[in-house]
Amino acid sequence: MRRIVLAAAAVALSSTFASAADLPVKAPVPAPLYNWSGFYVGGDAGWQGSTIGLSSLLAGASLTYDPHHTSFAGGGFAGYQRQFGQFVLGIEGGYTAATGSASLGATPAVFIFFPGGTGTASAKLKDIWNVGGRVGYAIGPTGKWLPYLTGGYASGRFEFDAAD
Repeated sequence: MRRIVLAAAAVALSSTFASAADLPVKAPVPAPLYNWSGFYVGGDAGWQGSTIGLSSLLAGASLTYDPHHTSFAGGGFAGYQRQFGQFVLGIEGGYTAATGSASLGATPAVFIFFPGGTGTASAKLKDIWNVGGRVGYAIGPTGKWLPYLTGGYASGRFEFDAAD
């Protein structure tokens, strides 16, 4: 009896393996191990520079004056992104405040000060804010590398003081 049970088990196992070998095998596609979804916040600090153009074409005068200034700038940003398979979509907003100003010194005869007069002026970049979106694609064996494209809108404020 024991031999019959062992023989039946051997036949059952061998037929199971034989039929399983005939089936097509598809390996599952691994999902990225790293997930880029979620909220994030951060800060930034650096050096910024700007060029401010001042020109006058009144009464035949032709003047262009371009002072340059650089200063420290610092700010922060926050955003949210969501991963769909390997694609990542997100939005982000930020604010940067600047310090320092550029003095235009004594300008030549510029009609914006007084016809035929001279004057001094200073300009300062106050701040910049931005909002935009991004689209990326997680690549690499674990999805930890995310090249992306970003675009959006930014606006800045300047302070300009002039005296003649």
